[in-house]
Amino acid sequence: MQLVGLYLVFTTLIVTALAVRNIKVRYQLATGYVLSAVGYAPGLALSTLTDLPSGPTVVWMMAILEAICFTIFGKHGKVTG
Repeated sequence: MQLVGLYLVFTTLIVTALAVRNIKVRYQLATGYVLSAVGYAPGLALSTLTDLPSGPTVVWMMAILEAICFTIFGKHGKVTG
């Protein structure tokens, strides 16, 4: 397996789970699916527009998006701020 493919799998499985761990259990799975889809779509679009490699671009987009989601949700699954 190529290194970038490994990063995509890690980002999709692990980082998404870490981003949604503070959300109520009822909405965790749906939020994880949405975060993954929303991370892949702009990553692939940006990769196409800028002629960057798609794997790292998707990983960066998902990491940024999920870091934002992780900071928005507090300890108890409530929106902070």
